[in-house]
Amino acid sequence: MKCSKCNKEDPKCINAVCNSCRLKKWRKDNPGKVKDYAKMRQVRDKKKIKIRQEKSRDRVLFGGNRIKALERDNYECQNCSMTQEQNIVLFGRSITVHHIDGNGRGCENPNNDMDNLITLCFRCHPKADLGRIDFSSLSKQEASQVKA
Repeated sequence: MKCSKCNKEDPKCINAVCNSCRLKKWRKDNPGKVKDYAKMRQVRDKKKIKIRQEKSRDRVLFGGNRIKALERDNYECQNCSMTQEQNIVLFGRSITVHHIDGNGRGCENPNNDMDNLITLCFRCHPKADLGRIDFSSLSKQEASQVKA
């Protein structure tokens, strides 16, 4: 049977309207219920949503290498040695990952190679963005530890 609204073939049409069109109309006619349900889901699924957002952020902004860089650097700032726990206590947020060459968010061709990512605390990351941390000044041994 064909839907009278979208003309799609659907064997489950009820009164000549497919389920998709019927639900679309219900959502349009009941915006308050839709809003209440969305609010309830934000509370109920808060942890699940946060995990999904973090995974998406890692994939989009760091090519899937953010967690790998954090693990490689032992969740510790590579400039001042502040740990993830100290960063959360002091600044109320987790430690960050920085693109050394600056080709990260907003770039046409972001460089998400592991050797271009470095873990920095919330205090050191702005310094790196302003060019106040010289990554080339690291000795060969330190550089290999950071990149390994």
